[in-house]
Amino acid sequence: MSVAGVMRTRAVDQMRRRRSTAFVMAFFWAVAAAMFALALRRAEGTSESLPAIWSMCTAPLLPFVAAFLGMDLVSSERSSGRIDMLLSTVAETRDFVAGRFAALLFMLAEWTLALAVFEFVLVRFMAPAALVPFTAASFLPALVVLSFQAALWAAVTVAAGAFSRHAALSCIASVAVSCAIPRLGWMALSEFLPFGRVTLGQFPLDAHVSDMASGFVSVPTLAAYALAALWALYVASCKLSSLRYVGAGGRSRRAGAAAAMFSSCLFLASSLVLLSRFDLAFEVHSQDAALDFSERTQNILSETRGVVSATCFMSRKDPRFRQAARFMRVVKRRSEALGGAKFEIFYVDPAWDIPAAGRLVREGAKAPSLVFECGHRRSSVAIDGDVDERRVASAIRRLTAPAGRRMVYWTRGHGETSFDDYGPYGMSDIARELMRDGYENAELDLAGEKSIPAGCAFIVVAGAKNGFSRQETEKVDAYLRDGGRLLVLAGQEENGGVAALLPRWGMRLGEVRPSGERTLAGGDVIVSEFGSHPVSEMLAGSQAVFGNPVQFMPSAAAAAGTVLADRVDFSPLAIAGGAVLAAASERGAAGAGLSLRPTRIVAVGDAGFVVNSQLKSRANANADLFMNAVAYLAGSGTFYGSGAVAGTLSTGMDLAASQRFFVISAVVAPGLLLVAMLAMCGWRRRKA
Repeated sequence: MSVAGVMRTRAVDQMRRRRSTAFVMAFFWAVAAAMFALALRRAEGTSESLPAIWSMCTAPLLPFVAAFLGMDLVSSERSSGRIDMLLSTVAETRDFVAGRFAALLFMLAEWTLALAVFEFVLVRFMAPAALVPFTAASFLPALVVLSFQAALWAAVTVAAGAFSRHAALSCIASVAVSCAIPRLGWMALSEFLPFGRVTLGQFPLDAHVSDMASGFVSVPTLAAYALAALWALYVASCKLSSLRYVGAGGRSRRAGAAAAMFSSCLFLASSLVLLSRFDLAFEVHSQDAALDFSERTQNILSETRGVVSATCFMSRKDPRFRQAARFMRVVKRRSEALGGAKFEIFYVDPAWDIPAAGRLVREGAKAPSLVFECGHRRSSVAIDGDVDERRVASAIRRLTAPAGRRMVYWTRGHGETSFDDYGPYGMSDIARELMRDGYENAELDLAGEKSIPAGCAFIVVAGAKNGFSRQETEKVDAYLRDGGRLLVLAGQEENGGVAALLPRWGMRLGEVRPSGERTLAGGDVIVSEFGSHPVSEMLAGSQAVFGNPVQFMPSAAAAAGTVLADRVDFSPLAIAGGAVLAAASERGAAGAGLSLRPTRIVAVGDAGFVVNSQLKSRANANADLFMNAVAYLAGSGTFYGSGAVAGTLSTGMDLAASQRFFVISAVVAPGLLLVAMLAMCGWRRRKA
């Protein structure tokens, strides 16, 4: 074995004998696991990549783990005086530095890999839905970038120890150089520079981890980490070598070592600037094979014909550019596989493609956005966050949808939730979804209107707190008798406004709410059972969340008609604990042959079912159930599928499961690790 190898083996054995190593590794394991459990819950329903979430929770802790594990690897040798004996009789300086670096890197790799394997296995058993688009190979890019960062932090820790005789000062210096100073400096620049946050963007070390863990591997970035690590080891070697030159006779040699360290700093800075000029990168498509779209999106893609021009109108430096570009490539491949339209993808950077950008701006497009063109029709999707499959599908659908907009009337005057309220309890977000699907929202004051306006696709009664007057009820009833459509959202504190009208149309309010059901936050009900109805049958496998719901039951009018065209059918849509929390009723479904337009009503037992705050969490299928009800009422026939959007994260864990996941990963596992490592420390000490 080489001298450096002997140094490494002895240093690893030295660290494993210390009880402090067990406490450090167990403590930071608990912190990383807790961060991952919380981040996994927050990312439910978003397009965050599971490897990226894990690596972003692990990477910020690596400098601390390296600093605490390696704070006395070199400094203790200096303080005890053993460094002189080691460097004069046993090893060269480079062998000593390389051995200490390899030992610390080995411990960091062991800790990181063990944490990765444990979290992967835990997710596999407790949240298997989250791993559907991923395999073990999907975590390799994340492990690669963490390995390069760990090498840098190990080298910085060794260098810090070379400059200090005290372990505590070595630890503080390592944390300051690798973590505190860079992050605080970046935060200060972002805060005080004009447009600093927009110009600087995400902290580079975090951005590197996020990009590479998501499959975008930058070769210059990895080279920069390797070069910086080699520089830190070189500086440590120079500093330790200068310790040999004591007294006045060694002054010139110490000055030469200082000059060499200064020159290496200049070389590192110029090399990093040079590497930043290169843009050599490649994508690892470990997730594409399993990436798929909802059934609604696939239907839209298969029904679209012709040639569709899709333009990514955004800066190539925008961190969302790669996600948007990759998403459109998947759309292109999926459309061709389904026999749909041929997509031609173009990229327009507003800063460089001036003529093309000017044309798009004149036509009403704004960066950053995705612009779709087919023939003389055009639609666009603004990118204000992650690329949303639902919005992209709606934009593609508008290219071939019939001209004209259908009217959706929202009643007012009874304490209803407003569709133009942008607060957390408003419904502006779902109103925008309606507009993207080609509808136009308008208010309806039944007290002032003589009758329901012509061209009404359906009426929405959203959480009315007060009942309708007799005249208003008669207007709605007359509208329904002529084949009208009605969507009612009713909760415990709201009577639905038209609750008195519902029994004659096949449904009535039942008991208050079911008990003992799964919950996310303690005061809501998770629904995972859906009825065999066009509105709900495609949502099998997903879950909707009802806050403080009421239930519906069939009234005496259900199935009471003697003539098929007059019969009212009651259909459960969402069921929890045997209680129907959403239902549909239809009159005249069998009368299609008589050229009658059937009357349709959909009622949801939660007044806040699709308020803005509820839709912020895309971990539920509330929006899908609502939009399916819209499609059913309007007769469009295009329904949303399982509620999952392509590339979104779904764990399937409720509140209790999330709490168990947190306890097992952040409390039980670190505790067992600590006990096992302390036992090993005692065994090694007795053996020695």
